[in-house]
Amino acid sequence: MATIAAVDEGVEPFFAEHCYGCHNASKQKGGLNLKLLQGHESVVSSPNTWEAVLGKLRSGEMPPDDEPRPEPAALTEVERRIDVALADADARARPDPGHVTTRRLNRTEYNNSVRDLLGVDLQPADEFPQDDSGYGFDNIGDVLSVPPLLMERYMVAAERVARTAIFGPGEELHLEFEASQALGLPFLLTLRKVVLPQAIRVVIPPMTSNCVSMFKDTSLASTVALPELLKEATNAQSLYANPSPLIGAALVYLIFLWPMVRLVSLLEARFKDEKAR
Repeated sequence: MATIAAVDEGVEPFFAEHCYGCHNASKQKGGLNLKLLQGHESVVSSPNTWEAVLGKLRSGEMPPDDEPRPEPAALTEVERRIDVALADADARARPDPGHVTTRRLNRTEYNNSVRDLLGVDLQPADEFPQDDSGYGFDNIGDVLSVPPLLMERYMVAAERVARTAIFGPGEELHLEFEASQALGLPFLLTLRKVVLPQAIRVVIPPMTSNCVSMFKDTSLASTVALPELLKEATNAQSLYANPSPLIGAALVYLIFLWPMVRLVSLLEARFKDEKAR
């Protein structure tokens, strides 16, 4: 309540005596109507305007030299009251920080975390899909996504890292052969029933991920590269007065980019039809 009184009782009478004559509804010098800044609520709703007013008073720009100057003590008291009101408004404010996205580790951070926490340098994230990037960075939470393929790779990497951390590099395969021998399984049957399924599970997903990433990047490259090709070709045509750059850009698009885009579209349509079945 004391802060509200600081504005209502101490500042408004000062404005009425020295400021309202030039800063009112009909005569708004500097585009400022001080009669709108009445009460403590105006300090909360328009703190920037109040800070500008305080700056003008402290610098001596207001009141101007051709107007009667207030007593130094009265001016100091008004400045103090405005400063107190601004501090109180700032303390009462409830800023909205916005939505904070939970950020996952990118591939480099994942590899470093596994190495630092478990002491194994397997580089498991090298088999993950390529990280999305935004503004030139690949560690922005709003850009990094978690597709289903990445979750599958997380599970495979977790099993592989856990085995290596417990048994040591290469020891898990040796133990599997020993277990198979203890069960009486022959060598070839161990390869077919034990080793081969694990090899397929480890090798096939990253190969699929790399293929999908390659097709996706190629399709994106066609979308991004076409405007750039046209821009550069147009600039070259204007510079040399020769249509050859445009013809070259068209050939690059038709020979390299368009076939890959068509291939991606056909594969997507085929996978969609198989999934619908």
